[in-house]
Amino acid sequence: MEPNKETRVSTWRDCEQLLLKIEKENKKSLTGVWFRGVSNAEWELKTTLERRTSRPLSVAEYFQLMSRVKPEIEIFTGRAWELPEWSEPETDFGGYFGKNPALTFMTHLRHFGFPSPLLDWSRSPYVAPISRLQRCKPERTRRSMSFQKHQPT
Repeated sequence: MEPNKETRVSTWRDCEQLLLKIEKENKKSLTGVWFRGVSNAEWELKTTLERRTSRPLSVAEYFQLMSRVKPEIEIFTGRAWELPEWSEPETDFGGYFGKNPALTFMTHLRHFGFPSPLLDWSRSPYVAPISRLQRCKPERTRRSMSFQKHQPT
């Protein structure tokens, strides 16, 4: 499948066949293909944070926001969340967050609808469409899926 190419299907069966075809075509890729569902086909591929804020937030600002809501989240969940003080990463950003305990808290917030800089992707061709179809408003007739093939650099 070409990048940024829109393919329309009429039924779930057609969608499933397309998803499986994309998965098969990319099985030799180092990391395979990743899937993401979007509830509204008109949306750009943006995080919930980008969609719900009027300006971009820096990582430091997002950490401050998480710190402000942390006490309420801990009361609500009955769980203590580890959120270290923010410090600029000394290495690559992805590696920094992969080792930072704040990622667990960020993921929890994202899972329960808190605006987040994270995008949910799945290796499964079934997770993305099911989660998006469940959230769609009945009057919407178009659904959207994004596919990302990672190439080694």
